[in-house]
Amino acid sequence: MDVEAITLALLKQTLEAWEKDEPIPAIWQSFVAWPQLRGLSAAALKIQLFDLWQNVVWQELNRQWRAEGLSPASPPTAKAEAKAALAQAFSQDNEELEAWSALYFRHFSPVCLKVHEIVTAVPHSDRNFARRYRLGLQKLREHLQRQEMAARQQAATAHLCRHLPPPDYARLFGVESLLSRLLVWAAAPDGLPFFSLEGMGGIGKTSIARAAAHQMAALGQWADVLWVSARQYDLDVEHGRLQPTTRAAQTFADIALHLSEQLGQLHLAGLPAEVKLERLQPILKANPHLVIIDNLETLADVDMLIPRLEPLADPTRFLLTSRHTMSRYPYIHALPVPDLSLADSQRLIESELARRHKPSSLTLAQMAMIYQTVGGLPLALKLIAAQLARRPFEQALSWLQQADLTDPYTFIYRHAWHSLSPPAQRLLVDIMEIGPDGENWEGLELLSGLEGVALGTAVDELIDVSLLETSHQQDALLYRLHRLTVTFLRADVLGGWNLR
Repeated sequence: MDVEAITLALLKQTLEAWEKDEPIPAIWQSFVAWPQLRGLSAAALKIQLFDLWQNVVWQELNRQWRAEGLSPASPPTAKAEAKAALAQAFSQDNEELEAWSALYFRHFSPVCLKVHEIVTAVPHSDRNFARRYRLGLQKLREHLQRQEMAARQQAATAHLCRHLPPPDYARLFGVESLLSRLLVWAAAPDGLPFFSLEGMGGIGKTSIARAAAHQMAALGQWADVLWVSARQYDLDVEHGRLQPTTRAAQTFADIALHLSEQLGQLHLAGLPAEVKLERLQPILKANPHLVIIDNLETLADVDMLIPRLEPLADPTRFLLTSRHTMSRYPYIHALPVPDLSLADSQRLIESELARRHKPSSLTLAQMAMIYQTVGGLPLALKLIAAQLARRPFEQALSWLQQADLTDPYTFIYRHAWHSLSPPAQRLLVDIMEIGPDGENWEGLELLSGLEGVALGTAVDELIDVSLLETSHQQDALLYRLHRLTVTFLRADVLGGWNLR
């Protein structure tokens, strides 16, 4: 229903239809904010709409009573009671209270009053009461218009988000600054057309990308929002198991096919991938689209894909997530996703326990032990919250530290491990005991025995797969391992993984 169609004339026509026991205007069936009106018979529409309007007026009337510091009104059961309530409303010197009261007692009260009864009940002339009644109609129209505008915006956002996966979180913690940066990037007309969220598995890249995409969709600046996932496994948090996904994109050709389908270009299905993208270019260049490609590192031919997406960008934006850095491409803004803080990690665990109706009894010392073991990785924190919901703390922490029971992280680390060259593998083992604050370049040389180009190449490999992190302290560049990386290196590499 167009907001402009909600006029005072329509409201008066509807009110008169109720008074005369005539059918109300059928246009109310297209009121988006109240989908329950669609498809009703004339009689049912008449009853249902009256009940909805009555509730709106009653709620607004009581809101004004509370604004005056008074208790909410109760529906009158007799005319004397109705007149007394009306007189009290008109003695508060509150125009909105008077307006909603005039509307309520004229049309929606269980004991409705005639115009002459209302005029004699309030200390105002007939003309003043008529002004308050007209103001009440205007307030009702504005309320309905706002409801309809919000519902239409929500419906538009839902349509844009139809390709997004369902959320894998109840609530996100500690990501406000990341989301703000993504929203600024999306709104900046002269910004880089690609943004890459990067970090190790389980750091929350997919969750952040989905939340950002939903917020960006609500801005209303996109012709459409597309989501292509290259994730080949989903995690069953309750049992700590990986499950294969369906229709995961594995190649450049898969990406081109998924984009064609989501853009409604089904006739391109049989064409080569590069031809598909050529045909999609005019669509993506004509109007801004938001395209999210998740788990980019699992694609077999990333280096083939990225350069072929670049001509499709601007005004279309591409949001990528990857365990491998995309910083080598000059048109991609690369942003590492940091760990959650200790406080946000505890809030996440407590939220997960509350979702399972389990009270949180973690002490500060126990939370510090968890954080020392896994850091602020949301996925690991969800895993341990699932265990805390069913077993004592000591057993839950032991479960997370046993590699044979932590299938998701065994998978993640083994995949990363086997992608490394022997020097990079050796460097990772050699620096396993560096402190939490990290080591400088000279410290890496001393611990590993590598130097020059050999050390630089190995360091680049570890950074590329998010196993080695960098930070600046004063004027020094420091290198550190994530806590969970150390935990699994001790459990698995030293426990028997082959060092090529």
